Amino acid sequence: MPDIFISYRREDTSGYAGRIYDQISAHFGKDHVFMDVADLEPGSDFVDTIEKKVATCDALIALIGKNWLTIKDEQNQVRLSRPGDFVSVEIAAALKRNVEVIPVLVGGAKMPIEQQLPESVRLLSRRQALEISDVHFTRDIGDLIEALTRPDGPRAAYSHNRTKPALAASIFTICALAAGLGIWTWQRSRVSRHQVEAPQGAPNSAIQTNTAATANSSISVPDAKLSGNWLAVVRERRRNVRDLLDIRSRWQQASW
Repeated sequence: MPDIFISYRREDTSGYAGRIYDQISAHFGKDHVFMDVADLEPGSDFVDTIEKKVATCDALIALIGKNWLTIKDEQNQVRLSRPGDFVSVEIAAALKRNVEVIPVLVGGAKMPIEQQLPESVRLLSRRQALEISDVHFTRDIGDLIEALTRPDGPRAAYSHNRTKPALAASIFTICALAAGLGIWTWQRSRVSRHQVEAPQGAPNSAIQTNTAATANSSISVPDAKLSGNWLAVVRERRRNVRDLLDIRSRWQQASW
């Protein structure tokens, strides 16, 4: 049974902290859930007590609301950056001792980035957050309890939960690549068919062109002595009949 530390700021998330404490302690038992200063004995050193509690817990739930980063003290200074601030001490102690820290976002809060955090708690920005909404409060609390009760620890549970959107993204990427490959193959097949068909039509086009050129041209033979024996070799398979007759007539006249 894990020991759980709930860290929250009263001015920001006290209402959520009470509801989460009730749900978590009902499941794990009140002896396994520590809710920061609410459980401190009068006169105790809060820094020493917090560090001891954090050192013995298995997980720290850091509740983050919309004003978690910006709440100021009586001197108009941001409380998160002040030395001795409860929330800073709790989270810094957990990070220092390598305790599992789970940021829990409530009230529509967003996970702070590293540059927004004080140096002592900047590693918090690297932790995977879980969001608890008002609409799905019971379901989200169930996810949190499931993460805390996994045999291999909360970190592994969150890694398991994160594989769901990663798996969906991978499937989408594979489908997109397959569709792209299919379109590319289809286009190449069209180009290949076009290249194969073009040479088959080329000779006919060339023959038609040559025939037309021959039909439109006339062969002129200059006047000369053409007596003797002549051998005509006709290489054109489709020579115009009129041209052949004209050549034969001129050859006969020259011979006589």
